[in-house]
Amino acid sequence: ARERRFGRASRRNSLAMPRRASMRVAQERAAKKRLQRYDEDERGIYILESAHPYKLTASHRDIGEQSVGLALYFDTIMHFALLMAFLFALVGAFPLYHNLTTVELDTQYEVMRVDPFTGVTLTQSCDKAGDAGSSPSLILASSLGSDCSDPYVASFYNCPTQCFVEADTPDSEDFCATHLPCGLSAITDEEKTLCCEERLRDKLVDDVHAPRWILSLSAMVVILVWTLNYHKQQLVTAQEINARSVTVGDYTVAVAGVDADDKIDATREELAKHMAHYGEVASVVFTKNIGTLLFVERKLATLKMRLAEAKAWAEDGAERHGRRDGFVAKMFKSAAGLGRGDDAAV
Repeated sequence: ARERRFGRASRRNSLAMPRRASMRVAQERAAKKRLQRYDEDERGIYILESAHPYKLTASHRDIGEQSVGLALYFDTIMHFALLMAFLFALVGAFPLYHNLTTVELDTQYEVMRVDPFTGVTLTQSCDKAGDAGSSPSLILASSLGSDCSDPYVASFYNCPTQCFVEADTPDSEDFCATHLPCGLSAITDEEKTLCCEERLRDKLVDDVHAPRWILSLSAMVVILVWTLNYHKQQLVTAQEINARSVTVGDYTVAVAGVDADDKIDATREELAKHMAHYGEVASVVFTKNIGTLLFVERKLATLKMRLAEAKAWAEDGAERHGRRDGFVAKMFKSAAGLGRGDDAAV
């Protein structure tokens, strides 16, 4: 029963609700991870106490001193913005203006029935959107399909069209319900035999004055030139940032053999002054070779153990033969006296 009670308690604790979110803790964590700018001393070393956030007007290269990737990210956004603005001015502004000024969108279409025997043409106006049809929105009016003068890009649903059919349908019938456009995908086989061929109204069809292939070719050339320039600027920006932020002080040189001889006892200041002959020295730190240190400690423990065994053997042999302070005992005692200090043992 006790185990069951503890088991239930542990399961109850594991399903406990998490602590409530704290805005103060979230802001403190965000402030610690926020990119900050530091002042430099006369040696070019950052002063950590002078941390302050970047200004909104800071350049990408200034940000790159702390994060090259972030600087290139903002530089990429700037290049893409310039590309979109240039493409809009070159190949987007005129088509947008042309579409808005020549818009003729309408859901009305005319069914023109031609009698095969008399040649009389009767026309009936129809609405593709039905009785509750609405006028096209501004977004649709500014699109490429709003140009009702070009049969290649015009929207047959939103542009006024004519639907021609040759049939002897009585004049009293509803042409809109009998002769549906042949382009509809939902018509049946029986309706296809009476469908009409839809096309733009003759008064709207006009020659395209500016061939659109010229705009497409211009856009391709602009994008190609932009791509080449973009990659070049990325490399130049990265090199400039590295030239400003990466200095000799960013590199660490490991010098082995210092204090290997007992006669050499250099301090960090003396070593820094000596190494300054080869370049700027930011700081000097002494490190230990842990592998060598562990090896020496192991050898020292082994020698101490052997020394204790030899000492015990010598004392046991002297007591057994009734000799006190024999030659062998004196030798091991002197060795034991030398082994009292670690430095002497080493």
